[in-house]
Amino acid sequence: SNQTIDAGLYQPASLGDKVWVDANGNGIQDGGELGLGGVTVNVYRASDNSLAGSTATDGSGNWSVGGLPAGDYYVEFVRPTGYTFSPANEGGDDTKDSDADPITGKTATTTLSAGETDGTWDAGLYQQAGISGQVREDMDADGNLADPDSGIPGVTVQLYTDPNGDGDPSDGVLVDTKQTDPSGFYAFTNVSPGNYVVVETDPSGYLSSGDKIPPNDNRIPVTLPSGGSSTGNDFLDFRPAILGDKVWIDANANGIQDAGEAGLDGVTVELHKVGVSGVLATAVTSGGGMYSFVNLVPGDYYVDFALPSGYQFSPLDQGADNAVDSDAAPATGETAQFTLVSGQIDNTWDAGMYQPATLGDKAWIDANGN
Repeated sequence: SNQTIDAGLYQPASLGDKVWVDANGNGIQDGGELGLGGVTVNVYRASDNSLAGSTATDGSGNWSVGGLPAGDYYVEFVRPTGYTFSPANEGGDDTKDSDADPITGKTATTTLSAGETDGTWDAGLYQQAGISGQVREDMDADGNLADPDSGIPGVTVQLYTDPNGDGDPSDGVLVDTKQTDPSGFYAFTNVSPGNYVVVETDPSGYLSSGDKIPPNDNRIPVTLPSGGSSTGNDFLDFRPAILGDKVWIDANANGIQDAGEAGLDGVTVELHKVGVSGVLATAVTSGGGMYSFVNLVPGDYYVDFALPSGYQFSPLDQGADNAVDSDAAPATGETAQFTLVSGQIDNTWDAGMYQPATLGDKAWIDANGN
């Protein structure tokens, strides 16, 4: 009687699920995110780290390794070239998170019971992306990104995460800081997918133009997909302009500032911007007839000189030197319209004034001819 002929039987278990392209890099399988095929997946026995099975994801990113006896196992996802693992164990749904350690690609150890099918072991992968743009001097301060303005070098540009997607960097984390190159360009490379805010610090002497996020146009929100590249994130800055010069007593009324002719203090000068109703600013000449308007936004302007009692305006645009002629129209006191550009200092807008003289006396009959 031979009672030694035995047969052992077990119910095989299996592990599996999916590798997907995590377009926004958040570690969660969101709607519309596609599977990634051709990724090698290895299953190891936890007891001795020996290989229990290996496969590759199909065209939809699915994978499965079966025929496993009950026991303890862990999974290794082999990272494809050009990809980065998503954050692990994000969100509250274990069926949609990424289980691969971002550094090693390995999962935690899991225990399989006989016959168990555990289809919850996923890995999210994404490709690094980039954000770039230019800081330019907006010569006419119109905020038009289509204008061929020149770049500004050495401007500080920072990249922040935007967890709430509201374009506010205050609730994000600083990712990187760059300085614009000699042509005003900047670039952030190897950036994970997600929501970001690019923040520019106005260089000394500059103000921002345009409307990225009113009323703060020093920041640009960017949503960066896996492997994407966000370009053209440009900032426009301008330097305020200065306008002014002199009102003088034109002693010979020739419309030219001749040597020795004194300035005239106490004259009211009004600044007007073309297309804007009313007086933009007012100055009064002092210190020898001088006046000035500062911190002006580039644009089209004209000046109106108020004629003091007893004076008349000198002839307009006399001589060949615009720096010493009179620019006030004799009938109105207004200058011609002119354009100020970013950073311009235009001290050529003068007005000559003179007091008319009177000549006369008497003609008489000199009876004795003496």
